[in-house]
Amino acid sequence: MEVHSVKSITYGDLTFEQVCAKIKDYTKKDLQGTYVISIGTDSQSYEGVTKMVSVITLIRKSKGGIFFYDIRK
Repeated sequence: MEVHSVKSITYGDLTFEQVCAKIKDYTKKDLQGTYVISIGTDSQSYEGVTKMVSVITLIRKSKGGIFFYDIRK
């Protein structure tokens, strides 16, 4: 069975379980912070190939954020 990784500019290739752990660690840094999590997917077909992109974004309002993405064809 192939394990598919999720990508992060900050953390590199991660498993989904590692992404969950990074999100948990990030929110622990500021327990009083206000967070917004967004999950989205989009696709585009071109010349018979469909590219699908999924993104998980965690924003700590007024203090930055982190994101993770996956691209599949």
